[in-house]
Amino acid sequence: MNTSAKRPNRLEQALSIRDHVLPLLHKNGALTETQRIRYLVWNTGPWGFSLRMDRLPSPHILKDSPNSYDAAVLLQDLQEKRGGTNFDHALDIWRGPKVFLAEWNADTPGRLNVATFKRGTWEIALLAFSPQESA
Repeated sequence: MNTSAKRPNRLEQALSIRDHVLPLLHKNGALTETQRIRYLVWNTGPWGFSLRMDRLPSPHILKDSPNSYDAAVLLQDLQEKRGGTNFDHALDIWRGPKVFLAEWNADTPGRLNVATFKRGTWEIALLAFSPQESA
């Protein structure tokens, strides 16, 4: 009988990683702000973390606009300002090279776009990295 635990699928593991890193990054990250984007950046040991948070409105809000022409124009403008993406949050993780990039909208945090996810032993090390170690 196989008693080994099943490896989480890509999305489950990406959600776990994001949910583990965000509190650490909010506690320890340095905030940088521009007119339309806020960044939290934290480098510690072998890790590098960056969280991008747009100040622009969520595209979901614009899609529900009663004036469809205005919403379409705003959505196109929003995509151009975000570099072609419709997501208002992005988390990058480096352990040497970039190993992870996930994007989501604040109003739908469970819908994650996992753009980069290089599976490896770093996942276990990161999930074992506790907030007490970062104090």
